[in-house]
Amino acid sequence: MKDLIKGLDKFGSELKKMHGKHNIPLTTMLSNEFIRKYTKFNSVDDFLNKSGFNFESQIEFDKIPENDLDRYVKANTSFHTWQQMLDKAGTLWAEKMLNDSIKKAFK
Repeated sequence: MKDLIKGLDKFGSELKKMHGKHNIPLTTMLSNEFIRKYTKFNSVDDFLNKSGFNFESQIEFDKIPENDLDRYVKANTSFHTWQQMLDKAGTLWAEKMLNDSIKKAFK
């Protein structure tokens, strides 16, 4: 019982770390595994480089017309829009973080 309480306390601490907004690097959310599963490419670098868009900085990224980005995503992934792709990647990232927190708390 003591170990269970200790594990739950650790898990609670881990959940607090996950709460709120996070600035997750694009290449972390769009892992190579994600790219291989949901696109025609083998790596996030291939996906980004073949797009012809400049992903080097947030300023450059913000210059990309959303319609152009959506067309690229629709043509090369199983998603219809860039936002759908990011939403799925974010959900999968959060699930992984939650699973890692559970493992960490109850090891």
